[in-house]
Amino acid sequence: MKCLCKFFVALFLAGCSTIPLGSIVQLSRIDMGSTPPEAVRVAFITPREMRVRDGDMIMNAHMKLLDNSYDVQKTFSLLNDESSPSAIVTQAKKDAEEVHVFRLKPEDVALFKQMQSVGADAKKRGIKGSFEVGFASNSCITSDAKKPIQLSTYLKTQELSDFVVVLDHSDLEGLLKQAGKDPKVKTCEK
Repeated sequence: MKCLCKFFVALFLAGCSTIPLGSIVQLSRIDMGSTPPEAVRVAFITPREMRVRDGDMIMNAHMKLLDNSYDVQKTFSLLNDESSPSAIVTQAKKDAEEVHVFRLKPEDVALFKQMQSVGADAKKRGIKGSFEVGFASNSCITSDAKKPIQLSTYLKTQELSDFVVVLDHSDLEGLLKQAGKDPKVKTCEK
């Protein structure tokens, strides 16, 4: 299942059509080309019926230079972060939901920095491009999950003082269908 939240970083400005309007100004401060990836945290609010484990939530990164010298896509499996979510995230949680906070794996931090290095070098040489970051999930739902399945996504980086909502209680299957993906969320094996 894919959450349709992307940051288009035209070396390196952020913007997204699926982000709530109130978040756009805050998220525009993010420079994915230079923000320390080890400080990136992603919080998901999911229904309790959604089984979320280490590696289930992923971050997709795609960097492409307009001179076609670099076009790399990487998928990073996110690790559960032991830090507590902020009040902004916990207050948005409804009774039948859970909050999960994730971070990049240490080995993925190095890969992300490598992509940033390529972008910084290209920027110095006057080459334009884009750097997209999106979130997806390999989670499953229990057979008794209620419909619609709603998901919220929050992002925190060095540039942000707290988590900022990227996706707010959106119908997951509707988002998948809109993206041209199979809208059926997989059911967990017993």
